[in-house]
Amino acid sequence: MAWLETHQGLWTHRKTLDLASALGLSETYTVAHLIRLWHWGLDNATPDGDLLGLLPERVSNILTRAADFHGDPDTFYQALRSAGWIEDSPTLPNTVRFHDFYDYAGKYLERKVEKRDQMRRRRLSADTSQDVASNNLTRNGNVSPVQEKR
Repeated sequence: MAWLETHQGLWTHRKTLDLASALGLSETYTVAHLIRLWHWGLDNATPDGDLLGLLPERVSNILTRAADFHGDPDTFYQALRSAGWIEDSPTLPNTVRFHDFYDYAGKYLERKVEKRDQMRRRRLSADTSQDVASNNLTRNGNVSPVQEKR
């Protein structure tokens, strides 16, 4: 289950107030759109927040749908950029990114990597155990003395 870290200052942050003003929304609805957008980003952005593979002409439509914003996509996208929630990637040309995405999603992303690594180690351990068990069988299918004791 995905989750994001939010801070108490998010509701009154300058960027939130700027975005709310540009969209004509309350801060509560503005933050709700941001949270929906960031949750979408957990599955669609790099850990640094880069949105790879989105064609520049489709970015505004995709982000608008991801945030469940029902207004004009270009207005929403430009408001996100003007407020500073979205920016150009400093390393990837023609790519936008969530500003400070790791600040909000970092703990989740770190835990996701830890779980993936844990599962990999468990699978390797299980494979090793199966190899040891199958090595206890002789070539003609008889059970070895080690297995007979069990």
